[in-house]
Amino acid sequence: MNPVMGLALLLALEAGASGDAIPLPGPEGLTMSVGEALVKRHSARRFDSAAKLTRAQIGALLWAAAGITRADPAHPQGGKRTAPSAFGSASIDVFVASEEGTFLYSPKEHALLPRDTADLRGKLAGAAWAKDAPVLLILVANFDRYPERTSAPERRDYAFADGAAAGENIYLAAAALGLGTVLTMSSISEAATLLKLGKDQRALFVFPVGREVPEEKPEKDKAPGK
Repeated sequence: MNPVMGLALLLALEAGASGDAIPLPGPEGLTMSVGEALVKRHSARRFDSAAKLTRAQIGALLWAAAGITRADPAHPQGGKRTAPSAFGSASIDVFVASEEGTFLYSPKEHALLPRDTADLRGKLAGAAWAKDAPVLLILVANFDRYPERTSAPERRDYAFADGAAAGENIYLAAAALGLGTVLTMSSISEAATLLKLGKDQRALFVFPVGREVPEEKPEKDKAPGK
């Protein structure tokens, strides 16, 4: 199979064949140094809607956001993750919204779990330009993973901190992969219904991800003859 084949056909073939978890490649393409990734990290708001992400790119982004680095069978979420979290709770889940449907990332399996066949990007993306991104990564907090002794306001604060840590990893991974992304909003009122979230879950952040389209320079800024 062509390694640069878009996500669409890959997911259609594998989901149709198994109807269950869709395995992802191991994290590939994250060879850029941390220093260089920090320099290249920026917010992108123009995306090429025709440039589909590959399964390898999806796998690398999801692993960076919430992948397991130190497996532990005794840990309820499978082990330590790439991003820190309060009390080691691994409180953040990552949903993927694309043309092919909506999926939940399973860190334990490093796989996509189909959740909905509908393309929810247009409903989940608050800004019109974000809908051009081939993929939306939605960070969802699970408040019930925090200790019972923590109060509701504390859980909210912990969740936003945990989501921010995972979100920075998405930024750095996107930079390493030559992709663009941006944190678009802090809450989506309709997300709970669209993503079929439970009462202890809340969507925190949305990251459109795709091939960035450079902004055109005004005519006065263009060099003579260009």
